[in-house]
Amino acid sequence: MASWPPTAKRLDAVAPLFLLRSQGRVLNNAAKNIQGVLVNAAGAAIASAPGLILQRGSVGLYELYQQLMAYANGSVTLASKSCEQMQSDRARGENPYRP
Repeated sequence: MASWPPTAKRLDAVAPLFLLRSQGRVLNNAAKNIQGVLVNAAGAAIASAPGLILQRGSVGLYELYQQLMAYANGSVTLASKSCEQMQSDRARGENPYRP
């Protein structure tokens, strides 16, 4: 029958096992995170392929595409501003219709 409280000798024997389990969990989580990062990077590379093809084919058309994308992003930012944000912009003397 085990005595309570545990002695320092028993704790010294258990501590390395606890550390190994803890390190195992850390490594497992890191492996899962790396897998997610790689999947996201591959998805981004696939998504950017049409832009790369367009850039290589027609530089002027690609620049026009980039300008339109910047304008669209600004429009989405403006459309997603709340009334409170617009009021805050006006109070600071800024144009609330600028993204």
